[in-house]
Amino acid sequence: MGRIYAQAGATGAPKRVTDPSFKPLEYSPTWSPDGRQLAFVTWDDTGRGNVWRVSATGGMPQRVTSEAGDYVDPVWSPDGRTIAVARGEGATARQRTLTHNAWYDLVALNASAATGDTGVVLSTILRPTGAGIGGEARRQLVRPSYGPEGRLFWIDEKAGTAAAGGGGRGGGTALMSVKADGSDKQEHLSFPAADEIVPSPTGEFVAFQEGDNVYVAPMAWGGIGGDVQRIEKRRGQFPVTQLTRDGGPFPALAQRHDARVRQWRALLRPSHGNGAHRHGKARRRRAPRDPDR
Repeated sequence: MGRIYAQAGATGAPKRVTDPSFKPLEYSPTWSPDGRQLAFVTWDDTGRGNVWRVSATGGMPQRVTSEAGDYVDPVWSPDGRTIAVARGEGATARQRTLTHNAWYDLVALNASAATGDTGVVLSTILRPTGAGIGGEARRQLVRPSYGPEGRLFWIDEKAGTAAAGGGGRGGGTALMSVKADGSDKQEHLSFPAADEIVPSPTGEFVAFQEGDNVYVAPMAWGGIGGDVQRIEKRRGQFPVTQLTRDGGPFPALAQRHDARVRQWRALLRPSHGNGAHRHGKARRRRAPRDPDR
């Protein structure tokens, strides 16, 4: 536990990626766009956490951050130049856990900085008490992702309002994003109780985890007028397809092209066991129009 391994295909032997002398505990590995590197976060009780990168073929990791902190869920930008990560406000420095952070900063780090980077804060993610649909305090970790137009997406937790009856009613989660420079903050979707929300690369679909299972729904990337699109599993205005029955944390949508079919694969990392599960969502494309007609 706490070590990153890779294997070649289903029959390959697992091999530790980081050098055996590397001591901090390793979490949340993520592939670079070209598949040549992995970024990950670490934790140890004395040095706290940092963000690192390492060659996919193995070796000694290089530290990306210049300051220790409460880092979770790194993700590479599409061009591979930036690693975005959520950085907590410092709960572990007070002998609390990562989930006790009252807010997280979304930080953009230079992926190739030779001596580590302090990063640029793109947005701040609050964690309001009573954001759960039943009034409970929601405290899942942040998992940012890149999506359409190179924007950075994350989940915001919405507290219930007095107009909605109080006690957390009307609360839930929302899919938010900013441009790569942190400008143009937008709310795209709202959910009653989603814990993971990930848009497809072109914004035509969204995968989300709710009640320990994964679902997919169409996403109106261009918007639906002045309203935020609401996604609900039952009685919603948009169709929702359930992909799992026995649990499926950490969904991701990968895109594959051919001449006639645009397909998204929901890649689900299981909470136990090895490997990843794939579920297809295909949309047939129209034939290109002849400009001479």
